[in-house]
Amino acid sequence: MTSEEYRSVFFTVHADKYLYLKRWYHTDPFWVSPERDAEFARFGLLMHRCVQSLAERYESFNDTMQLPPRTLRILRMLHGRPYRPGTFRPDLLLCADGGWRACEITSRFMYSGYYASCFTDRAAEQMAAERGIADRGDPMTPMFGYAMRELEPCRTVSVIKSDDRPEALKLYQPYFEALGKQVTVIPFEAYAADPSLADADLVISEIKQTDLWLLSDDQIRRLVDRPYLQDLRTAFLPHDKRFFALLQDDAFTGPILTREETAFLRDHIVITYVYGAAPDVWADARARKDAYILKHARLGKSEKVFAGCTLTPEAWDALFAGEDIREMVLQPYMAQRRFETFWEGQRFVEYAVATILLFDDRYFGPGLIRSSSHPVTNQGDDRKFVPILTMHPEKLGAYHVL
Repeated sequence: MTSEEYRSVFFTVHADKYLYLKRWYHTDPFWVSPERDAEFARFGLLMHRCVQSLAERYESFNDTMQLPPRTLRILRMLHGRPYRPGTFRPDLLLCADGGWRACEITSRFMYSGYYASCFTDRAAEQMAAERGIADRGDPMTPMFGYAMRELEPCRTVSVIKSDDRPEALKLYQPYFEALGKQVTVIPFEAYAADPSLADADLVISEIKQTDLWLLSDDQIRRLVDRPYLQDLRTAFLPHDKRFFALLQDDAFTGPILTREETAFLRDHIVITYVYGAAPDVWADARARKDAYILKHARLGKSEKVFAGCTLTPEAWDALFAGEDIREMVLQPYMAQRRFETFWEGQRFVEYAVATILLFDDRYFGPGLIRSSSHPVTNQGDDRKFVPILTMHPEKLGAYHVL
């Protein structure tokens, strides 16, 4: 099957889902210029090199990226095995100076945010057609074919999931079944009791990091000795926000990037400080809460993310005195662009966070652009902007610039 045929099956399966999601898209799109798209693609290639190197060299940087003992033991079981990063999705802040900076990466689960982004691409396709735009760039459709490389020869697929219900699973399970695959979802507790339940042509791990720690060495080996997704090195390492501190370390970037590549990369990431480094910066952050944001290094879904500007002085100070502070990273709170828009007749002045879809060494375009009236977009109301890549922004009508 071609990428276009896979895409057609996906949207046939999820026709009702798309009609529901359309409600949450703003009618004024984001314009993606060819130059901005090229920046994203270049950033993706450099990040791929860094993620690949991180999987090979993480133990050399334990002072910066202090991994829990159980994580280290699991990662050491993978030494010498071939490595493909799979999916890793940077979140991009849209800065007040008109630029953008990546602030973290989502990479715990293989398809997280990827199939969800396809609905945004479908909306972009329809918006472009309505506006008479014939040159809309479409980097996302090829992802459908690329994502099938492991799945295509498989008849049976087992998904091992922790107690939360991953949003991605709701999308890919019926899609894979429509392609003729037999998909079995296995609760983590059941797998831990009997790993043979997951015997299949392909295993997809939707297991939380804390649950992975609970598995025995033999259970981990049984998982990684078969075809499985996502590689645990990707699940643990680039998702850790301390990775962004390594990207500022010449000892890490020097062997893999040129000086010019390093400068480009660092111009497009948010400076990140691990606990115990740069004590003067941490002291300044404690005194000037509105200028900083604290994030738990390993958690996702904006759990334990605290923008100082949203907290009282007492609540902010309590974070620095709490037990979790050693697990946190500190970033400057970036001045962000705000976007005036209307949704269902109501005026909003939105914050927005973009994503780009990276899959191994491939770039599949901008993905979801979340918007919210809350400074931490994933913690407030949730609407979406639609990115449109074109050389003719004059045809877009009202639009914003990505």
